[in-house]
Amino acid sequence: MAKSNGLTHILAELSPLDELSVLTARSARLKYTCLSVSRKYIALGSNTGGVYIFSRDTLKYLQVVFADTEANPVVCVSLPSSDQHVGVALSTGLVAVFELNIDKRIKPERIRSSQDHSGHLVSSITWDSACSKMFVGDNTGKLSIIFVPSVKGKTLFAGPSEVIAYLSSAICQMEWWKDKLLVSTATHTHLFDTLKHNYSTIGTKSRDGEFGACYFLEPSSQVPVVYCARPGSRMWEVDFEGKVLNTHQFKQLLATPSVPVIKLWEEQLVSVISGKITSQSVNFFKMLRIGQFIVTWSLKGVYVFDPINVKVVVWTESFKGIKDISVINNDIYLFLDKTEVHKLSLLPVYQLFTVLSLRKRWSLMSCLLLSADLINIRPAIMKRVNQDLLQTLLAGLKEEGKLDMVEKVQASMEDLSEGSIESLSACDDFMDTGEFMGYTYLPSGMVVVSEGVQIRDFKPRTGDKSDMVQKTAETFEPQNVGIDRVYTQKYDSEVDTDNNKKEEAENMVEENNESIVFSSRQLTEENEHIVADLVVDCEVKNSDCTNEHDVQENLQQKGQNKIFLTKDTPIRSSSVSVNELGITDRELASSDLDMRDCTFSSNESD
Repeated sequence: MAKSNGLTHILAELSPLDELSVLTARSARLKYTCLSVSRKYIALGSNTGGVYIFSRDTLKYLQVVFADTEANPVVCVSLPSSDQHVGVALSTGLVAVFELNIDKRIKPERIRSSQDHSGHLVSSITWDSACSKMFVGDNTGKLSIIFVPSVKGKTLFAGPSEVIAYLSSAICQMEWWKDKLLVSTATHTHLFDTLKHNYSTIGTKSRDGEFGACYFLEPSSQVPVVYCARPGSRMWEVDFEGKVLNTHQFKQLLATPSVPVIKLWEEQLVSVISGKITSQSVNFFKMLRIGQFIVTWSLKGVYVFDPINVKVVVWTESFKGIKDISVINNDIYLFLDKTEVHKLSLLPVYQLFTVLSLRKRWSLMSCLLLSADLINIRPAIMKRVNQDLLQTLLAGLKEEGKLDMVEKVQASMEDLSEGSIESLSACDDFMDTGEFMGYTYLPSGMVVVSEGVQIRDFKPRTGDKSDMVQKTAETFEPQNVGIDRVYTQKYDSEVDTDNNKKEEAENMVEENNESIVFSSRQLTEENEHIVADLVVDCEVKNSDCTNEHDVQENLQQKGQNKIFLTKDTPIRSSSVSVNELGITDRELASSDLDMRDCTFSSNESD
């Protein structure tokens, strides 16, 4: 088991999702009942039978989908990874599939309807990776499949739905990987092979309650495994033959204080420690992958686990009454019984400081620094937070006239720089689990990735150099799609997402085994067209360039014009601070960052 000498990650709420509650604020009768999130959309089921679709990026209301003419509550909703359809289940047991047609600007169209679960409560819906099959499970254990045609004409010839199993207890969660369907019920977890048309039951010991399960791909071995929740804060690690490999016990590891969620619009932190810290014996509900971690929740709070090193990454009791969660990239969407929706971002500690600096949240940044020991983030600050960033904090506090806070921060910074023997020892043992899959993180925040994709001789089509931002490849996309898409270390250099530029882009990409240096900021397709269409490689011919100095010297010898975008360097220096947050256009617009004030490296040219 790996040592854990401090938090590597923390949960932050970058902005409230107030726009989602605009519709419910207009009508006292309308209440949201369930949630589903995809790459582009947020779907909220309601008690009036409608499913309200919002843009995930801008939170703009787009359309409403009604599954029936009668106003029966929606009990389950599911968006596939294709963003083309939505699955809806009503309290009557009616299940329907709609084509959204949002891009076509026409009304949604129902293409499938099933009465297989009539009279029962649908409890889980999931899609296959091709988005051609939708699996539906209910509270009696009935499992069905609805075939979704890719072409409307096929509807006349394909069977609409089929019941494939009757399990002994209520279905709690389902997840798909390749041709295998994972089904977690109140008593057991089952693994269905949809090609061989059979299934196996994982383990022999039953359980009683709502428990989750999920697929996971171990980064080192690339071997897929299954993690199943067990009573008493335990998890089974299982192979694809249904054999239990390990039982991981988190009861004692959870004897740590709850870490408050950092809300960027607040000036202070909420109380860190409340009462006596004891071990936790809880049941983990739905389990989902988030990068190299697993996120789940119980009646007490939200938990993020590192299953590889068997450690608690972070947990919080800031939210109660959680009914469901969805995960997209590093964002966790919570749906509360008060019909509230919150988005938490799982950030490395140093990235949180970068975001606070970009937003000029000096008071909150100071409170976080002064509470480093209480929250147990001192090792992360000592090892990863750029000292220039802390100097920017002092300048910001002085500008706001908070001189008393300046003195406290200076004293804290001196303590961090000198450090006690215990602190230095903890820093030496500190393992930042953000450094995974073989990435080399340079002190400036640049990331060296070997065996990448080289981009040559690409120049931006448009304009102003001050508007140029480096586009990066998404290293993982943790959502409920094929696990081979989620964790495969493939770096696709998409220089242009427009279809009419695809051929041009392919001609510009040359694959080889040379290294590249790239910034970790991830851009979604939603905001690619808003930021500049610039992809700049920082090529490193020699694989022995293992530190920032070697990289810089090598690039200077090449004499090439490059732009460096780093994560930790503040805006006032010669590099632009970016991060791996996937910050949306809306959040970027709400911040105080003005790209016109950003300074690029001195070697840039038109």
